[in-house]
Amino acid sequence: MRSTTMTSVAMLLMLLLIGQSMTGHLNQIPGQDQGHELNSSPVVMSSNNTTDTDGDGLADANDDCPNGTSNWTSSSATDYDSDGCQDANEDLDDDNDGVVDAFDTCPQGDLNWISTNATDADGDGCQDTTEDDDGGGNTGGNNTGGNNTGGNNTGGNNTGGNN
Repeated sequence: MRSTTMTSVAMLLMLLLIGQSMTGHLNQIPGQDQGHELNSSPVVMSSNNTTDTDGDGLADANDDCPNGTSNWTSSSATDYDSDGCQDANEDLDDDNDGVVDAFDTCPQGDLNWISTNATDADGDGCQDTTEDDDGGGNTGGNNTGGNNTGGNNTGGNNTGGNN
């Protein structure tokens, strides 16, 4: 008799569990009302069907930050170099010249050039030919003052016809 009682209790519990799972109340605590809505922030997910994952207005193929900050639109005011990275909090080089904004005297200067010894002799992030007041090449401040004084550029190298 005892085994039939145990079997009956086990069957009853199994039926209750099946009933709860079918009605969607398996995790509900008795006596507590639980809502059926999800309260979460939107999640940006990447998929093969998405051409602008972060919704900034730039296609992922042209976006250096395709999974970056969402809920903003790339424009000249928010994304100076149009690389898809928000200038205010994602882009460390707003004009994409190769000089990080923290060390760039012209952080939103000329576009479509890279700072090299030939284009930016003093490495200040300002293109010598168009935006650098202290010049470039062998004229102006780049070869005078603190940058080229001392034993390296004094004497015959910077006198006479060489300069």
